[in-house]
Amino acid sequence: MGVCVGVRVEGEEESPIEERTDGKFLADLVREVYYDDVVTRLGLPPGTADVLKRLPEEDEEQWQDPTILKRALEDLRRSVPTIGRDPRLQQGFAISKRDLDDRLKDYDTAVEDAIRICEWAVVRGKQVAITMW
Repeated sequence: MGVCVGVRVEGEEESPIEERTDGKFLADLVREVYYDDVVTRLGLPPGTADVLKRLPEEDEEQWQDPTILKRALEDLRRSVPTIGRDPRLQQGFAISKRDLDDRLKDYDTAVEDAIRICEWAVVRGKQVAITMW
């Protein structure tokens, strides 16, 4: 199955919104922000990468303000089209030209759903964490 990444809301057992993709698409994006050259190519601010790298440590969630995570996810979402314009990024994401449009839509949808989870948490005053399974 591979690694999956999602956004978890403190005190909630399941996602508060219906997610339209599985966690593999968000995992692809988060995995790549660990590479400085990818962060540069995507045009992400350095702080954005730091927020997205806050994965669980020793099975402990790294809770954070949903407004901050939402902002980082919005930066990431704005950068997704860059993948389609940069052949070197396409190699990193293992995207073939044939599958490019579909994959970019899936990445965008995954990030949009994560943003919606953050918005849900903001309204309810709850913390969020990037989780991995």
